[in-house]
Amino acid sequence: MESKDFSASFGNNTWKIKYPPLNIMVVGSVKSGKSSTINAFLGRKVAPEGYSFAPTTDNIYCHSLLDVNGHEVIKFWDTQGIGVSPEKDNFTLQQIETWLKPNYIATTGMFYPSQIDIVLVVLDCKTLLRSEITALKELLDMVFRNVDNSRVFFALNKADLAMKGQSEHWDYEQGMPDKIMDDKLNQISAQAVQRIADATGKSIRTFWQYSANYSKNPTEEIKSSEAKSLLCYILEVMPPQQERMVQMPSLPQ
Repeated sequence: MESKDFSASFGNNTWKIKYPPLNIMVVGSVKSGKSSTINAFLGRKVAPEGYSFAPTTDNIYCHSLLDVNGHEVIKFWDTQGIGVSPEKDNFTLQQIETWLKPNYIATTGMFYPSQIDIVLVVLDCKTLLRSEITALKELLDMVFRNVDNSRVFFALNKADLAMKGQSEHWDYEQGMPDKIMDDKLNQISAQAVQRIADATGKSIRTFWQYSANYSKNPTEEIKSSEAKSLLCYILEVMPPQQERMVQMPSLPQ
C-alpha cells in the first residue's frame, strides 16, 4: 500500500538516499505500536492496528512513502511483534533474520549487506521497565548479529502514557510532553538504555520518545509531529546507504 503524503521536511533529508527506496524494517514487542508508528510516518492509516492484546500483523508487509512524482522513496516493513508464544516468536525471529542476514552470492563467492538499510526497534513506554527488555533479548541479539549498530534505532512509543492517570502532562494537539513528563521520559529512556546494554552488551543511541496515538477514524489525517520528527532524525544521522547487490525477498502472498 502506498501514501503520497511526502512532506517537505522529509524531502529535505532524502539526499542521503542514494539507492532508493530506503528500506526501514520496524520490529519490537507485540502491541508496542509498530503499525501505528508506520501510519504516523505516512500521515494516514495504511497498516492494520489493534486495540486488544492479539497481534494485528501476522507476517511482513510493506508500505511505501512516495515523492511528489509518485516514486518510492522509503519502504517501511511491518513485522509481527515478539511475545505471542514461544513457537510463534521463534518463527517470527527466523522470518525477520531471513531479511536481515547478509546475502551470499555463489557466482562471486562473496557476502553482501542486508537489503534492509535501517532497523527501527519500537518499544512500549508502559511496559518497558517491567519485562519488555527480557522478552526482546532474542530479537535484539539477532538484530545486532546481522545489522551494524549504527543502522539500529530505538523508539519509545506511547510516551503519553508514561505517567499513569496523568495524561494532562501530554499535549495531544502538539504531540509533545510538558516539562514534568519530559523529565519522566528521560528517566525511563536512560534506564532502558542501560538495561539493553546489560542484556546485549551493546551501546545504543538514546530513545526517541513519541506517541503515535490518534483518532481511530481511518479517514482522519494522523497528526504525530514527534513521530515524523523521528523519521527526519533517522534520515539525518543514518550512515551512508549501501548499494544493493541482490533482489529483496518475495513478499508473502
